[in-house]
Amino acid sequence: MVLEFLFAAGVGAAITGAVSQKLDQAKSRRMESLFEKAKEYHQQVRPRQTISVLEEAMKIDRFDPRIYVLMWHAYTNLAITQEDKAAQVEAIDNAMQCYQVLQWLAGQGVFIPSEILEEYEKQIVHLKTLRDIATGKVQVQSKKGEEYERKCDSAMQANDFKKALVYINKAIEVETGDLIIAGYHVKRAIAKEVLGDYAGAVRDCNMALTCEGLSDEVREIAAGIRNSAKADQYAHKAQTAVDAGNHRKALEYITNAIDSRTNDGVVAVYHMQRAGIRETLGDYGGALDDCDIVLRCQELDNKQKEIARGFRRFLKSKQQAEKKPSKPAAQRTRTSAKALTGRTRKGATQSDG
Repeated sequence: MVLEFLFAAGVGAAITGAVSQKLDQAKSRRMESLFEKAKEYHQQVRPRQTISVLEEAMKIDRFDPRIYVLMWHAYTNLAITQEDKAAQVEAIDNAMQCYQVLQWLAGQGVFIPSEILEEYEKQIVHLKTLRDIATGKVQVQSKKGEEYERKCDSAMQANDFKKALVYINKAIEVETGDLIIAGYHVKRAIAKEVLGDYAGAVRDCNMALTCEGLSDEVREIAAGIRNSAKADQYAHKAQTAVDAGNHRKALEYITNAIDSRTNDGVVAVYHMQRAGIRETLGDYGGALDDCDIVLRCQELDNKQKEIARGFRRFLKSKQQAEKKPSKPAAQRTRTSAKALTGRTRKGATQSDG
């Protein structure tokens, strides 16, 4: 709105002359009267009345910088006190336009104290943040939500994830900002995964990832937790299948866990689990491949790698034993051959008789 007043029809080439033009005495008296009234309203913190009076002053001289100085303060006051978001955004935009006009006037040679422009420039940063909050681009956490989140974090640090889950549930209930709630869902997913509720962790991550405006950093974290929870879910199903004696189904689940791609250390553990399942199914070659992957993992400690080496030696021995026929089996073959020869000779003798 401010710029419309400034750049109304008829400004054109007459701007320079208008800036320096002396108003006649009648206009001058009227202008000063309006300024006195505007300052009075400003001191009473009545921004709307201040703006209304200054708009009258603009009709007399739209290039008087005092108008935009007072208007800046009036619109800034409105921006801070408005509860209606649309009205707040409008006030912020008008305050920013006042600043732009003052900069333009300074560029035209109109004297404006440099400290005023410097101070307004600093406040512009806060106004932009306020505008982002009003438009939902940036969301402010509620005090209650912040309190519950802080308690959740403390519980997580103490490894009390059941208590952390209670607090983050409360935070989700009291919060209203979508982006902030999305962040809470990510934290709840962490707690649920640790507690073994893998399906719940996946659901929380999916809810967070559907939130528009989620930062790339939070989006990446949520996707990583979701993949990790999916992998843990498959690994749990694999162990359940092993306990039930269904090793082929267990092999399918643990392979799905590996394909879900979580961090290298966890994947190595899954490969070790698959090696055990493959050994049970007689796939020694596949089990050896899994052990080799485990031994190449940089994140495993020496103890874990020693277990993998021991299992690998066991698999090698079983694989070699499978390739060689056992001694009892060879003896059985020779015995069968002798028996067959004996029967054949006996039959031949009877025929001769």
